[in-house]
Amino acid sequence: MHLPLTADTRHLVGAHELALMRSNAYLINTSRGAIIDQDALVAALQAESIAGAGLDVLDYEPLPDGDPLRGHPGVMVTPHSAAFTEEGLAEVRRTALADTLRVLEGKRPFYPVPELEPS
Repeated sequence: MHLPLTADTRHLVGAHELALMRSNAYLINTSRGAIIDQDALVAALQAESIAGAGLDVLDYEPLPDGDPLRGHPGVMVTPHSAAFTEEGLAEVRRTALADTLRVLEGKRPFYPVPELEPS
């Protein structure tokens, strides 16, 4: 999964969506942690209704000691750092500068920050 976190996508994947997955499926999230209801994910993993998860982001970070996702054999947690390459960082800087210049010219940015409901 890779989508922005908005009021409409918060906990987009919960118990119902996880129950629709096959028992050999892996849920991969590289976007924002709150897209997945982490408690529902833990329940699905413990019930073995899905095989596992690859999580580049989490609903709450850092994972507390003793969290069920820590050490779960079907879960891989990675640092959210895919953009930390020379090319990736250059692109982030370029697009941020371009949008800043657009706003200073009175134009809408290409990449506005989505508005979130207060949590």
